[in-house]
Amino acid sequence: KLVTINEDVQFQAASLVKPFIAAAFFHKVKTGELIYGPKSRRHMEKMIQHSDNVSTNWVMRQLGGPRKVERILKRHYPRIFQATSVVEYIPANGRSYRNRASVHDYSRFLYAIWKSEITGSREIKRLMSMPGSDRIYTGTRKIPKDTRVYNKTGSTARLCADMGILSVKGPN
Repeated sequence: KLVTINEDVQFQAASLVKPFIAAAFFHKVKTGELIYGPKSRRHMEKMIQHSDNVSTNWVMRQLGGPRKVERILKRHYPRIFQATSVVEYIPANGRSYRNRASVHDYSRFLYAIWKSEITGSREIKRLMSMPGSDRIYTGTRKIPKDTRVYNKTGSTARLCADMGILSVKGPN
């Protein structure tokens, strides 16, 4: 890291919480409590690629609700999820203000999925690399065109954000 500003302060999570929810789901798949089949895969793709709130709530219901999601994350990945609060389903109007996370948690999460330290990392990366909107590559100059983007966007009336990994391939 070169510089960080307020990286441990909790901010609204908006849709950036969705890959965290996916991580909790894949943990339950690993323990045999859930199955990642065609229906859950469809919901997961809609949740990550299209930021579908109905699918997000479906996934959270499979896990037992928002508080269970938070418990799974903090119990099994305490080094990563230190300032994350998952306390509500995503409201129908999409204006979710109570789920929160820190920039540091996003950073630790992205590093962990890149290094395959989270159950389901490979599938989470596949989901995050599906074509969709992003704010870290599209419209940005001087990033090579063959750059692979793994990302999730999120916005509310008080937050406009994108978390992601840029995988640049090239001679240097």
